[in-house]
Amino acid sequence: MSTPAPHDHDVATTSRHATVLRFMTALAGDSRSGELLELRYRLDDGQRMGQLFEARHRLSGLATRAVSLGRRTDVYVGCAPRTRRHGGRDALARAFALWADCDGEDAVTALHDFRPQPSIVIASGTASDCHAYWLLTKPLGCDEAELPPPARARRCSTTACPLRACWAAVRRSTVTESTV
Repeated sequence: MSTPAPHDHDVATTSRHATVLRFMTALAGDSRSGELLELRYRLDDGQRMGQLFEARHRLSGLATRAVSLGRRTDVYVGCAPRTRRHGGRDALARAFALWADCDGEDAVTALHDFRPQPSIVIASGTASDCHAYWLLTKPLGCDEAELPPPARARRCSTTACPLRACWAAVRRSTVTESTV
């Protein structure tokens, strides 16, 4: 077995960085001055989460941190820009994408059958579980983009429930065909 050339790792990292940057840019939309994208990551103790917040013009650095942290821990990107350095829903004003967590085979099957198909689908690290994103041509106020709280969604008989809630918001919006 041969050892990969040193530059092969650099190419893979560059490609991964470019993909993460495109994803973050899509979620940030045309963020206003002062709006921030959030990056969460699991701390070394395995329990607590760290947070970073960056403005749209600094997303390249945030993507670099995401790729670096992702080599050793779980990393999450906030789905909507924040109005301040806070991870709660009250720090959200608008969203440039709608999203749904699809955990379990029933949810993944429901996503496959759902129309319109998402603009972006990202593996969430466990089996076939994934996160689906529908990019919007114009932002929605977060009250319009509100999906069921995760605890309520988990109690649904199938995880298609969040997709039905998402569809109500998608019908009121224009979804882009672009993908990352």
